[in-house]
Amino acid sequence: MRNVMFPYEIGNRNPIIQMLNNCLPVSNVVNLQDDAEDDLFLWKFAREVWNYFTSRAHVSPPHLFGDGVRWLKNPCHDKNVTMILRIAHQASVYTLWKERNSRLNNATSRPAAGIILEIKALIRCHLDPLSRAQRLGHQGTSFLATWFGMFNA
Repeated sequence: MRNVMFPYEIGNRNPIIQMLNNCLPVSNVVNLQDDAEDDLFLWKFAREVWNYFTSRAHVSPPHLFGDGVRWLKNPCHDKNVTMILRIAHQASVYTLWKERNSRLNNATSRPAAGIILEIKALIRCHLDPLSRAQRLGHQGTSFLATWFGMFNA
């Protein structure tokens, strides 16, 4: 079992995938192992990206993907930070999957800093309409104010 939170635990819990892997010839299984090594590199890369956001929120998520998804239900007491972390998680999974496909299909790659910038842009795009629709009480802080105060350094 791997200690990787992003984007998926690479395991064979799905019986259909187990059956398909068992039906493949040995030469294809070797190729799957090579792909798994490439994916492991990407998952470590993903962890670096995710750590960028969790370190700024001063939270420590669990390492496994399934545990992390359950943790995202209530990662901290601040509702704004919780919402931002949920959006960051979705944006990270999407962007890292795009990066993986780019690496596999186009043989192009970007550094973690470039991925983080793209994710930050996606998050800001989602937070703007949410902040406009947000009803703030006395001395309440909007999603964007929380974003700029904690995450946009």
